[in-house]
Amino acid sequence: MNDEQNVSRRDLLRGGGMAAALSLTLPPSVARAMLAAQDPKAAAEEAAKAARNATPVRLAWIGSGVQGQNDMKQLVKLPGVEIVAIADIYEPHIEAARKIAGPNCEVFRDYRKLLERKDIQAVGIATPLYLHAPIAIDAMNARKAVYCEKMMAYTVDQAKDMVRTAERTGALLQVGHQRRYSPDYHHALDLVKKGYFGELTHVRAQWNRNGSWRRAVPGNDPKLERLLNWRLYRSYSRGLMAELGSHQIDVTNWFTGLHPTAVVGIGGIDHYKDGREVFDNVQVVFEYPGGLKLCYQSIQTNAYDDFSEQFMGTKGTLIVSEASGRSMMFRESSAEDFEFAKFSQNKQKVGRRTGILLDAGATTRQDKRERTAGTALANSGVSKNNWALALEDWVDCVRTGRKPFCDGRIGLADTVCVIAANEAMERGSRVRLTDEMFKV
Repeated sequence: MNDEQNVSRRDLLRGGGMAAALSLTLPPSVARAMLAAQDPKAAAEEAAKAARNATPVRLAWIGSGVQGQNDMKQLVKLPGVEIVAIADIYEPHIEAARKIAGPNCEVFRDYRKLLERKDIQAVGIATPLYLHAPIAIDAMNARKAVYCEKMMAYTVDQAKDMVRTAERTGALLQVGHQRRYSPDYHHALDLVKKGYFGELTHVRAQWNRNGSWRRAVPGNDPKLERLLNWRLYRSYSRGLMAELGSHQIDVTNWFTGLHPTAVVGIGGIDHYKDGREVFDNVQVVFEYPGGLKLCYQSIQTNAYDDFSEQFMGTKGTLIVSEASGRSMMFRESSAEDFEFAKFSQNKQKVGRRTGILLDAGATTRQDKRERTAGTALANSGVSKNNWALALEDWVDCVRTGRKPFCDGRIGLADTVCVIAANEAMERGSRVRLTDEMFKV
């Protein structure tokens, strides 16, 4: 019997097998969520016990716009968590954040004053991108744990400075790539590692939308334009590749265990002639060692195909998506049947092909390789979203001192890739990525 089979669901829920869960590369919040989907009664009992015994954690949040408010809404649901301070400069955002955090939350217009509070253990950052690094570095120097939204920094040098600061001070640094905390993605990666898809040769990923990305400015006040629409301007933003593409580049790096060696691409401001300075469509191709290619697209004029990552191997294709009901696997006609396909109750016709819906929360079964494998990702039964699981794990890291699963070095690699892709599109040339770029 292998290590996977030795770890019982009940032991993991009770925490006795948590070390084993970590050895399987699962963040504890993800392990709990996956096992809760299989044994909800036991999970409810253990969750109630954990809530009673939760060590209080006092947090602050810097940047309380849409993203910051969404993060805060997840955090206040966690036992023992109190958001005691927020920092922002825009009054409507401050008022919305105070309603989430509660009346005892102190408001700062200068985040540096917030960092002077000794009782604050950790700080979340959801400001415009160009402010991520300076705020995160100041927070870590103040010995606060940091959760920094993606992309982690505006430049590669800034990202490296963040990693150095975390390692010098011992402060925890987690980057907001929530797919790293998805039970579905962990389940899919397990299938890749077990060789169901053979040798991966190509990856296709896209995040397609139909919308301008522009936010309404009250009274068309020009003083508020760049504050509210910072994503559209190069001084503050790295555009679609940073805001959307960084997530999916991260998944490719994670699933393959590789970093790209070169990138080419094309982009443009071709539809939204509204004064923006970042591309409204991007298409790039990353080259990886061994000939693997990632073809990536993000457009803002058509939402067809929405968002997903498609891993194409010699034996089959894996489509992974955060969208419910969208994760599937397909067998190549020249390959043997997927060994656990007979267990699946979730087969679905897609055109002329039959796919298997994946389910990370399905009761495990033995496949022919004597390893456990879920039979179906989309209907996992996991009640918490990936966003919530990422923040829950960050709070757990604050409590225990455990290193975050998605740390600064992972965020650095994604930053390197995004900056190189934008450079390739702007220059209209092939940009090489060297090993040195990913080193601190």
